[in-house]
Amino acid sequence: MSKRFFLVVLGAIFLGVVGINAQVSVAYENNGNKDMSELSVPDKIYAVEVAPFDEKDLSRRAQALGIAASFDVKTADNERAKYVNDRDQVTLVYEKQQNRCVYSNLSVGPMKDGTKDDAAKYRKAAEQYLAAILGEKSRNYQFISNSYDEVVEKDGEAKYIAFITYRFVPVVDGVPVLGLTANAKVTLGENGKLVRFRSNEPSLREYGTVKTRVNGNAIRKVLEKKVNSADYLPPTQDGVQLKADKVVAKGWTAAYFEIAKAGKRLLYPHVSVSAENHLAANEYKLDSIRSRIDLSMNGSDWPDLDESDISKVNVKDK
Repeated sequence: MSKRFFLVVLGAIFLGVVGINAQVSVAYENNGNKDMSELSVPDKIYAVEVAPFDEKDLSRRAQALGIAASFDVKTADNERAKYVNDRDQVTLVYEKQQNRCVYSNLSVGPMKDGTKDDAAKYRKAAEQYLAAILGEKSRNYQFISNSYDEVVEKDGEAKYIAFITYRFVPVVDGVPVLGLTANAKVTLGENGKLVRFRSNEPSLREYGTVKTRVNGNAIRKVLEKKVNSADYLPPTQDGVQLKADKVVAKGWTAAYFEIAKAGKRLLYPHVSVSAENHLAANEYKLDSIRSRIDLSMNGSDWPDLDESDISKVNVKDK
């Protein structure tokens, strides 16, 4: 029996002892990742707030993008601002309450016979656009994924890539901020030219520290508890509840993820797991689906863990 298999079996037995109904088996593929117990997860909590309006920064962005056009503040209190260049079909819009910045260039067409290999080819261009738009702030962003807009030709079979979108997220305390809280998306079209830029850039204020923290050696237990919860896989749009027979954890990282607490938007430290879910028989005839599992490292979110699984953090909230 391999050491990895032994650990999984032992974990399942232990889960039964603590009263968790372990019906879904969990396997772990290390693939060069550190063991979950070795992850360095921060303790800080951040409040997500509306960032102040900065007309100077927005003007700099317009200049970097080559938008020689008028600046139009749509409301007196600077809730929404817009640069427009009708001749070149270019706009740059900033919306304060959403901390959203959106650039669009309708004059750039799709790639010609683009393929997924172009994602690597144009990534440096995407990073350069990110640096030009965000300025010094871009140094604190990291690339996390890319996606494609595919175009199907008339025969219904041949496909080619029309646009490629690169997603970047900010790094706080050495770990990425995942989810929808803060990110920047750079979309490129023909010859790697910028088609769209969209970012959410709220202000992050240090709010406090978790009072109880999940210990590294208990992260696997938390994961197995999560995948055996009734609401682990959400229902499909037409209400079908998919069920997993086995979950394979393929990679994991420390991260920040937003949750709502006490009427506030707060970033809490998490462990984010990339998983492949092997499904029970279903009407869609799907064998497996991929998902990301975000596990809060705030011990009070898992009240039925053993005392040895959590530790107290004696720092008062600000």
